[in-house]
Parts: sequence; C-alpha cells; structure tokens
Amino acid sequence: MYNLELLMCSYIRGYIKENKINIDNNLINKQLNKLTNNEITQLINIGKEYNLKLYYFKDKGILARVKIVLGFLRNIQPSTLLDIGTGRGVFLLPLLCEMPNINVTATDILPHRIEFLTYLKEGGIPTLEVMNQNIVDYNYHENKYEVVTLLEVLEHIDQVDLAVKNAVKLSKKFIVLSVPSKEDDNPEHIHLLTREKLKTLFNNNNVTNLKFEYINGHLIMVARKDE
Repeated sequence: MYNLELLMCSYIRGYIKENKINIDNNLINKQLNKLTNNEITQLINIGKEYNLKLYYFKDKGILARVKIVLGFLRNIQPSTLLDIGTGRGVFLLPLLCEMPNINVTATDILPHRIEFLTYLKEGGIPTLEVMNQNIVDYNYHENKYEVVTLLEVLEHIDQVDLAVKNAVKLSKKFIVLSVPSKEDDNPEHIHLLTREKLKTLFNNNNVTNLKFEYINGHLIMVARKDE
C-alpha cells in the first residue's frame, strides 16, 4: 500500500532520475514501501532543495465527489482504468493509495502535467502508465479499459460529443464522470452539462444504463455499457 508521503517520494525519485542527480542508488531503486523513515526524509529534503511541487501531496482530505467515485471502484474492483485529464492528481493520488493494484493509465494534454505524472511513475509506481493524449483524438484501443473516468473534464472540452463517443469506445464496461452541476465563474468551463444533456450524449452512443448523483455542486454519473 502507498500513502501520500510515499507517492511524494516516487515523484521526487522520478525527478532525480530524469535530471541525473547523483545520490545513493539505494534511495532511487529501493521499493517504495521498503524506504526507511530516514530515507524518506532524505528524499523530501532533496525535493525541497529543488523546489519541486510537493504541495500536491499535502493531505487536505479527499474531496466528496472523489470519495463517491472511489467507493464505486471499490465495489467493482476493476483491473484496468483510463483516467482522462488527470491533471495534478486530485483523483489519481487517492486512487493509488487506496487501490494500488489497478493498472491505471493517466492522460493529460498539458506538458507540465505530463512531466509531473511521468516523474510519479518513474519513481516507483509500476502500475501507472502516462500518456499525452487528447480524448477528442483518442480513437484506438477499443474496449481496452474496464473503467474510463472523466472527472471535471467534459466541461472544458469543445467537442464534448466526440469526447463521449471515444470514452464509450475505450471502455469495456463503465464510464464514470463528474461535472459542475451549476453555473460558475470559471472561464475555462464552456459547457454546463445537465443530467438531460448527458443522458442524450450517452444514449446517442447506445449507452442507456446511467446512474446520477449530486453532491456539493457537482453531478456524478456512472454509465454501464450494455452486455
């Protein structure tokens, strides 16, 4: 099992490897959960020295909407998951801590996000893959992933119909998404995707088994593809 401190160490180790910083090989290659408290402290100090984004790993508690998604995943225990628009890991980090055996593919389109995720993977997370990929252009690997997640993503995408179409293609069983449930002042939000709009988008792709839940200004939807 991982915790946020160990994931932070993985991120720091990935940075060290990429930038060829000369330190004790044991700090770099040792299995994450075998690191001693002293070794963890050494790695964190290196991260601070190089001004890495360690605040990503600060324990601020898991967001309510993320808790709901994690609860669903615990119930179904998938072996593969594709996370679209992973960003700084608001969902990914708790997922890795709670369900470290899932093979997760994390995607984003922003170079600095890909860099962060790559460091995290290369530092010692063997179940994590990272892809610089836009869901609108992602048209291969049909039915590859048991679950596809789009958490706080669709409201940012202009071609939302194509994003949904590709998510359905990529998923073997489930698509899980969350979107804002009311208007806000975020200039990057270009859609307000209501329950009815989402229902139409997924019905147009022959997915009719949909469940919705509202929490703290967000709408969560679980779609199950027909057998």
